[in-house]
Amino acid sequence: GGLDLQIIRLGIPPQDEYAKHLGPFELEAIWLMTSPKEGFGGFSSFLPPRGGEITTISDKGGQLHFSLPGGPGGEPQFRRTYQARKMWPFFNDIEAATRDPLSGKVWLASEGRNAVARFGPDMRFEGLVMPASISGWGQNSAIEAMTRLPDGRFVVLREAFAGWFENTEHDALVFDSDPVDGAAARPFKV
Repeated sequence: GGLDLQIIRLGIPPQDEYAKHLGPFELEAIWLMTSPKEGFGGFSSFLPPRGGEITTISDKGGQLHFSLPGGPGGEPQFRRTYQARKMWPFFNDIEAATRDPLSGKVWLASEGRNAVARFGPDMRFEGLVMPASISGWGQNSAIEAMTRLPDGRFVVLREAFAGWFENTEHDALVFDSDPVDGAAARPFKV
């Protein structure tokens, strides 16, 4: 069947119910998205709006391009991130994405492989790296968030806490430039 995407804006709960989980961030809106399309769901990373269109990527590599109701943009589209199916067994469990607004290049992080892949603006694969600096982060507790800073550095945050008895700090890295090109990384805690 078709995508038949339904987007419903939900009410925001009282701040005291969620504030302790958000730190310095504010909750502005909650949207529920549903579709009968096979493979729809599991969206774990969002790319900033571009031309009024939001892109979200699922754990399994599906991309959803859509506009919020009343916003600019065309019909919602759902497609696979990879043009080569042979990548799927190696690069899955996508948890983070970032985009260079000037070049349009996109970086995806695989938590299951502790890897970062770079794609061109057309989502053609350009390269992949499994940085030694995150090799010990575990297979289901590694990169959970990633951003490219305006100066070209990259920041990645680990999902799990920094230690077995630590429940307030997460490991993080700042790469001097594109990790796929072998940039040096410095650790810090968040």
